[in-house]
Amino acid sequence: MNRVTSPSAHERPDRRQIGLWSALTLGWLIAATASAYGLGETARREASAELARQSESAAALHAAVLRSELEKYRALAPAMATDADVARLLTTPRSDPRPLNERLEALSDQIRASAIYVIGADGVTRAASNWNHPVSFVGADYSFRPYFIKAMRDGSAEFFALGTVSGKPGLFLARRVVNAGRPIGVVVVKVEFDALEAEWRASGEPAYVVDPGGVVLITSIPSWRFRTLRPMDAESRRLTLADQTLADGALTPLPFSTPQDGATRLVEAPLDGAERQWMHARIDTMTPGWTLHLLTPDRGVIETNVANARTLAALIATLLFGVAAVLLRRRQQAAARQRAAEAARLELERRIEERTHDLRHANIALNRQIEERMRAEASREA
Repeated sequence: MNRVTSPSAHERPDRRQIGLWSALTLGWLIAATASAYGLGETARREASAELARQSESAAALHAAVLRSELEKYRALAPAMATDADVARLLTTPRSDPRPLNERLEALSDQIRASAIYVIGADGVTRAASNWNHPVSFVGADYSFRPYFIKAMRDGSAEFFALGTVSGKPGLFLARRVVNAGRPIGVVVVKVEFDALEAEWRASGEPAYVVDPGGVVLITSIPSWRFRTLRPMDAESRRLTLADQTLADGALTPLPFSTPQDGATRLVEAPLDGAERQWMHARIDTMTPGWTLHLLTPDRGVIETNVANARTLAALIATLLFGVAAVLLRRRQQAAARQRAAEAARLELERRIEERTHDLRHANIALNRQIEERMRAEASREA
C-alpha cells in the first residue's frame, strides 16, 4: 500500500529557505546603509577636525609673519622721533633738508619701508625718503590726516589708509617729535604689504586682515581690500570713506559670510568665479583690534575621506554578508542531506512494510491451499 506525501511537506522547507535568504538580504542592505552612513559621518568629522587644525596652524604662522614684519617698522618711528637731525630740521626752518632726505632714503631702502617722512607742526612735510621721486611727499600737507592729528595729540598713532599722494594702501606708523617739552612735528613710517600679500597669495590660502570696524586692510585677494565683513550703517561708512580716503565703491560686504563667533568651520566662498569650500580660521594679531582670517582649501579631502569610509563600510558589510551566506548555505545543505536521508529511510521502511504485507498475504494464501488439499485428500480416503 502506497502512502501519498502531502505537497506542503516539500514546499514548507523551500518557503523557509526563501524567507531566510530574504531576511539576510534585507539585513545586509540595512547594515550596509547604516554602517556606510555612520562611518562616513565619522570620517567627515575627523577630516574636518584635521583640516581645522591645519588651518589654525597656518593662520598662526601667517600672524607670526605679519607680527615680525611690523615689529621692525614699529621700532623705527620712536627712534627717529628722538633723532637730532630731525629735531634740527623742525626747529630750524632754513636748514638744508637734503642730508636728512638722503639719510631717510638710504634707511628706507635698507629696511624696505614704503616711505619715511618728517612732518612739521603745521602738517607740511619737511623731509621724506622719496624726496627725489616724481611722487614726493615733500611739501605735501597732511594736517588733515588722522594719524597726524592723533600723533600730535596722543604721542603716537597707527592708521591704515590709502596714500593721498601715492594712492597706495599702507599702514602709517606715526610718532610725535618733542623739543623742550613742546610738540614740533611728527615722524611717519609708511609700510606697504605687497611682498607679504604676494607670499600669502603664493601659498594658495586666501588670507585677509580686518580692523576693529570689520574692514579688510591687508589681503592676498586684491579685490577684497577695503571690503567689510558685514554691511556698515550709512554714517560709519561715510566717516570711514573720508578717514581712509577711499572711493565711493569701497566698504561693500565681502561676497561670502565670515563666521562671527570666531569658530573654525567650513564656509563657501567664491574665488576665480567658482564657489568653493574652505576651512575658515581666525586669530588675533599683535595690533590691537586686528584679526587675521585664513581660508584653507578643502581640495575635496573631506568628501574623499567620506567616500572611502563609506566604501570600506560597504565592503565590510558585504564580506560579513558573504560569510553569513556561506554558513547559511552550508546549514541548508546539511538540512537537505538530513531530509534526504530521512526520506530514504522512510522509503525503505515503506518498501519493507509493503514486502512484508505481500509475503503475509502470500503465506496466508499458501496455507489456505494446503488446508484445502488436506481436506480433499481426507475426503478421498474416507
